[in-house]
Amino acid sequence: MINTLLERLRGMRRVELFAAMAILAALALVLLNRGAEPGGSGGQRTELELRLERLLSGIAGVENLDVMVSEDESGEIIGAVIASNRPIPVSARLDIQAAVTTLLGIDLEQMEIIGGWVAPE
Repeated sequence: MINTLLERLRGMRRVELFAAMAILAALALVLLNRGAEPGGSGGQRTELELRLERLLSGIAGVENLDVMVSEDESGEIIGAVIASNRPIPVSARLDIQAAVTTLLGIDLEQMEIIGGWVAPE
């Protein structure tokens, strides 16, 4: 099993490997943030993150979302990660992108949606 995984990694192009590593890093950040102690440094989920989760969960085809919003020292939003342990349909991904970029005032490059893929509708 490990040999198969190593063979696949060797066969990946640099862009694919970079994208896979970026997704894994973003997912690790979400999981670390979620498992942090409340009241600890960065462990509490903000009201903004909770409101975004409720809003985005209302989109058809979206379930079990976790939202993490990153801010700089001055409070300016610099990015967002939306993660789901379920597949997210392409149309729902587009709706999530539109909602998050509009509400947070960020570019698409500043956000990542992590979840299983399903075929286009």
